[in-house]
Parts: sequence; structure tokens; C-alpha cells
Amino acid sequence: MSQDPPAPPNDAAEPEPEPEAPAATTPDAAAATTPDAPAATPEAPGPAVATQPDRSRRLAIVVAAVAGVVILAVIGAVAVANQLGDDLPEAGDCMSNDADPTEIRVVDCGSEDAAWTVIGQDGTWTEREFDEADRNRICQAFPKWDNALWLGEETDDRSGEGTVVCLTVAGPE
Repeated sequence: MSQDPPAPPNDAAEPEPEPEAPAATTPDAAAATTPDAPAATPEAPGPAVATQPDRSRRLAIVVAAVAGVVILAVIGAVAVANQLGDDLPEAGDCMSNDADPTEIRVVDCGSEDAAWTVIGQDGTWTEREFDEADRNRICQAFPKWDNALWLGEETDDRSGEGTVVCLTVAGPE
């Protein structure tokens, strides 16, 4: 059995028709394929589909928020330290005895204004902790203290931190 070879192309034959475009299934597709059709109007948006936020994005937001809080805390601590800085009295310094505690200041121990001698510091306390503390809790490391002074930034809710300075009555050296 032999097969006939394919027929040579016939120049007079009609060209094959181009394949037709698939039928449009949406109004936009119909407008695109039908030149005489008016422009399609966009469809009304459907109901919003709830999507779960990207987990890594949420983590990045949380990390940024925590970092921001830490940075603000450090800036606040530096600002308070700069405000008080070298003004914090140290052991051996003498202090005045003003009626207004905010006016008490370090003075020369030989001056008439010297009413108190600093014998040490009792760490960092909030204003509330200092105000509500039992007298036996304050300046425990300094048994001969006569007075204690809280030096810090006052806040409405008394949550500001400050340094407790332990004092004894200034006397002749």
C-alpha cells in the first residue's frame, strides 16, 4: 500500500480563513471585540473580601512600636539626667534649708546657708513611692540620716522618677 504524496499548494486556492476570536463573556470583553458597541461601564464593586493582614507586616509594626517606646524612654532618661546632671548632690556636699523644697540647693559647707550635709543617695524612686514610703525604708544604708529629699521631675500622677538624697544636720567639721 502506497500513500499519495501531498498535493502541491495551489496558488489559485482561497486562503484559509483566520480563526475567529472566542465569544465575549463579559461586558468589558464584548466592548473590546465589538467596534460599534458603546464603552462598557465598570461593574459595581462586589462585597469586600476580608483578607488576613500579612503576618510579617504586623510583626514589623509591633517591633517598630516597641523600638519607638524604648527610644523615647532613653531620650527621657537622658533629658532628666541632663536636667539634673551635675546638680545632684553627692556625699559631702552641703545644702541650704529653704522653706520651698524646690529652692533647696547645694551651697558651700562653710557658708551660713549650709543647713544639711549629704551623706549619700538612696537610689531611684518614683515620687509616689517616696511620699508613701515608711520612714524605715528610706535611707536604710545611712543610719544617721535626719532628712531625705526626693529630687526628680514631678508629674500629675506622681509617677516621675527621681533620686533620694539622704541628709544629716550640717555641723562644724
